[in-house]
Amino acid sequence: MSNRSHSKKVLVFASSYLDKPIVPMDDNSLDLLKSLNGFDTDFRCNRDYRIPLKASEFENVVVVIADAEIYNQRILNQIGVGGRGSLRLISRYGVGVDYIDLEAATKNGVMVTNCPGCNSLPSAEWTLSTMLDIAGKRIYNHNLASEGKTKNDSSRQDITGKTIGIIGTGNVAKKLVDIMSGFDVKFIAYTPHPNTEWSRKNGIEYFDNPDEVYRESDILTLHATPQDKTTLINEREISLMKPTAFIVNCARPHLVDSEAVYMAVKERRLFGYGADSVWTREDLRLDGLNIITSPHVGADSDLGKYGMRSMSTRAVIDLLSGKIPEHVVNWEVLKHEKWKEKMYS
Repeated sequence: MSNRSHSKKVLVFASSYLDKPIVPMDDNSLDLLKSLNGFDTDFRCNRDYRIPLKASEFENVVVVIADAEIYNQRILNQIGVGGRGSLRLISRYGVGVDYIDLEAATKNGVMVTNCPGCNSLPSAEWTLSTMLDIAGKRIYNHNLASEGKTKNDSSRQDITGKTIGIIGTGNVAKKLVDIMSGFDVKFIAYTPHPNTEWSRKNGIEYFDNPDEVYRESDILTLHATPQDKTTLINEREISLMKPTAFIVNCARPHLVDSEAVYMAVKERRLFGYGADSVWTREDLRLDGLNIITSPHVGADSDLGKYGMRSMSTRAVIDLLSGKIPEHVVNWEVLKHEKWKEKMYS
């Protein structure tokens, strides 16, 4: 009988991997993982991604299906197959890889894959939903009505006819443009790498400077995913915006200075703010303000989870069957000496 404590492992951190769909879907990802020959699958989906990783969590782990936990140089040196560990693949359950030090992963022989486009539509729908909720002061009005109160300074905005500013025009932004086609809005955008063919086809006006987007937008939506922790919206950027404008950030929490946007909404220098992230500023109470938050659920729909689960699992199956996964982010890892060896005996 084999000693399971020494078995090679597939580790699953992705928090929604085991979620059952609301509407049944044909998804065999879980069965594929459980049927892997010679590998045990360890589901730790309840792990809080905010807790720093420890090397002891990766004993005999060859592959991890990763959530948003941080893979920095320190931990990768300890767990990578080219360092002191056994890890060969971080299969990102989602699109963004800004939680992973790609240079350190490559140096330590760890391949990184992601799931491009897997959750674009659900994330775009959530962005639109957040826009509508802020424009309608939905939470503010809900709180009034649920307490038996009538309207009080509750005038809301329309979406139709507004100028929508987009920062970052990747897959989610493109889907957002598609689903808002009936709203009779004007789109303006900024990105370091404009897609001129797409913009021409969809009537998107690109600006060379994001400041112009901030000035002209009635609604600003952020879809940038910088590899570092760059904050795009600070007090300076907010000062350029109209007091009737509002910001939607369903990308990354660090893109917006939370205190600056909080004070701008409180002082009515902005109409509102929406973020798909946990509000961590306990000193800045949201009561009575047109600020909407959610616990990073933009992709947490049946369709979104199906895409992330199937694509992240496919990368695992491909790697463990001797194939190179399709969506490799750090191709340079294939030059590592550990990838020149026979992978498994």
